[in-house]
Formats: sequence, C-alpha cells, structure tokens
Amino acid sequence: MSLVNLGENNPRGMSGRTHSTETLAKMSDAKTGEKNPRGMLGRTHSADTLTKMSIAKLGSNNPISKRVFVYYSTTPTINRFFYNFIYIIINYIFNIIRII
Repeated sequence: MSLVNLGENNPRGMSGRTHSTETLAKMSDAKTGEKNPRGMLGRTHSADTLTKMSIAKLGSNNPISKRVFVYYSTTPTINRFFYNFIYIIINYIFNIIRII
C-alpha cells in the first residue's frame, strides 16, 4: 500500500485513522437498549410465538425449501434392479449357448 492512500489523503474514509473515545462511546450507546437495530437482541420469543413461526414455515412456505431433481443416483432403484436382472439373464443365456 502506498503512502498516498493513508491518512487524510485517503478518499475511502477511515483507513489509517481511529475513532476517538467519545465517538466510540456514542456508537456503543446507539447500539444498546431499546434503540438496538436488531430488535430481539437479548430477548427471547415465547413458546406460543415459536409455535406460530414453526407452523408458518411448514411445507412450501419454507424459504429454504426447493425442489430437488435427481438425475443420477448411486442408490439402487427399481430401474437399476431390472437392468441388472436382465444383464444377468442375458449373460446366463450366452454362457449356455457358448457351452453348447
């Protein structure tokens, strides 16, 4: 980093500088108590509210849920079972033909 980007020549704000103790106290005061921008900090939801929130996010209302398409699976399925079954039968028939 060049010396041009440090201190008062820096167009990006606080690089190379620190907040005064008075400013730090003001910022701390602004974030505590009822004025907290994250409303629930230090408080908990009641059991009734937790139940309502749980019910509201069931099924397709869940913001995280999405459809999952499985294009290839390593787990055995019915199609894979029949494929293996037919493969075994064909090999068995060819082995019998080869013996005859």
